[in-house]
Amino acid sequence: MLKLPPLSSPKTSIAVLLILHGVGILGMLSPWSESFRMLTPLNLILSLFFLFRHYPKQAYLPSFIIISVAWLAEFIGVHTGWPFGDYFYGPTLGPAFAEIPIIIGVNWLVLLSGMHHWSVRLKMKPVQGALFSAFGMTLLDLFIEPVAIQLDFWTWLDVEVPIQNYIAWFVLAFILAFALRKILQDRTNRVAGVFFFIQFVFFVLLNLFLK
Repeated sequence: MLKLPPLSSPKTSIAVLLILHGVGILGMLSPWSESFRMLTPLNLILSLFFLFRHYPKQAYLPSFIIISVAWLAEFIGVHTGWPFGDYFYGPTLGPAFAEIPIIIGVNWLVLLSGMHHWSVRLKMKPVQGALFSAFGMTLLDLFIEPVAIQLDFWTWLDVEVPIQNYIAWFVLAFILAFALRKILQDRTNRVAGVFFFIQFVFFVLLNLFLK
């Protein structure tokens, strides 16, 4: 008889995240894409839940601070055009406060957590790990941008995504990754590490097939 892993195990969390994103890809490419698109905030909240199940409790409050700092950076970006460039958010990412989706900081945290996992597994020192995380985050953003624009996550006032956006992503990701390393030290989260790869594949596939 097949023995299933316990509900609290990392394997279960990874399986749920794979199913969520697999269904998400099929939904985005289906005639019901509009309905699936509006489920994006729920997907992020569920992803955060399954990641936090495997975090030490003492990291909860500092992680919330990172979410808040990332949200504040987006607030400054939308209302000043600095450091990312001139852009504004659409309705896809859910309820907003001061024109910034409430959930946007969560996206930064879950992706940074994944890169933190791999930087620790590769035995990188804090600065090396932060650079590695910033590079990974910026590479992922290259695939996120075309999909985000098409699905109305956000819209750039320029015709193309400005280069300053990628520079700003790299710098902010470096700062937040370094802070996360100080918070988590060498604690790793396999679920977060796998989640980053899931997100990467998710956006690569949408780039290939979304029309």
